[in-house]
Amino acid sequence: MSTVSPSKLSQLRDLSVVVADTGDVEAIKRLKPVDCTTNPTLVKKALDLPVYADLIENALAWGREQAGERETIVHAVADRLTVGVGTLLSTL
Repeated sequence: MSTVSPSKLSQLRDLSVVVADTGDVEAIKRLKPVDCTTNPTLVKKALDLPVYADLIENALAWGREQAGERETIVHAVADRLTVGVGTLLSTL
């Protein structure tokens, strides 16, 4: 009789709550963690993924329409990108 051993991920799920520390949408869809966490470095890396292209374009377009100090606008665009990544991850 052959038995199927549980995956390491399923074993971990039995012992703990699985939280993804990534902005990789495909990985999150595949692994189905309970929650996600991220940080500025992971957001920056995630923004290299094609799934975020529209988010980047929209944030940049918004930034181009703003008046004021360049540095303030750059920070506001970065905030929009960060919130956008988090919003997308929360819908998965």
